[in-house]
Amino acid sequence: MEKTGMAKIMKTARKKRRARLILAVTLSLVFVAAAAISFNIIFSAANLTVVNNTDYSDEDLLSAAGISEKTPLLFMRESVISEKTATAFPYVESVKIERQWPRAATVTFEKAVPKYLLITEDGAELVLSEGFKVLEQAGDSVSGLVSVKNVTVDKYETGKKISGAENIEVGLLSEIVGCLKDFGLYERLTSVDFSKKYNYVIVLDGEITVELGTSDDLDKKFDKLSEILKRNSGHSKLNISVRNYK
Repeated sequence: MEKTGMAKIMKTARKKRRARLILAVTLSLVFVAAAAISFNIIFSAANLTVVNNTDYSDEDLLSAAGISEKTPLLFMRESVISEKTATAFPYVESVKIERQWPRAATVTFEKAVPKYLLITEDGAELVLSEGFKVLEQAGDSVSGLVSVKNVTVDKYETGKKISGAENIEVGLLSEIVGCLKDFGLYERLTSVDFSKKYNYVIVLDGEITVELGTSDDLDKKFDKLSEILKRNSGHSKLNISVRNYK
């Protein structure tokens, strides 16, 4: 009898412990859910300001981005919004979010400006922004862009950037552009030609042809180029080689 009574007591104790555990878990889940709902309500973007510097409408951009005045501030992420709007609205160059806690946010959409006409090895012509974002396939009316010739592009998607880390020529273009900016020559760039793999060629002002050779020591080559241009400032048409810059 004593053993039977003890077994009943232990069984009852186990049931009570199980019931307390289930109750504790349930209360915890309810608390977490309530906290999440309260957080979303308290820290949602009740005051949402849109700075739209593009040609698209605020409504279309916000709808594609999936954000509204009910969106929690923590759920507003630049990378997510950029990804959602990229292909549908390729002329959005960048998205910036400024949160003003607890219930306000400013979302800024910057316009992509056509800068490069990228001509691939197979003859396709793509319009790229300065950030190397594919804006569209070139039409007959495209003009005034920096032509970038003989670029190998395995795949691309309108609205997405061509990464210099994945594309050799675009990576080289980025390096060349960086040097041009450092030496105040960027606005004079007319074209870049990667046809010769060991002698890249750029054209300035439409008439000054510059042979760079390879990408080695580009900073020193552009330093030399800057000197030559200063010495020949009165000449509009020049053929310059800085392959051997020493």
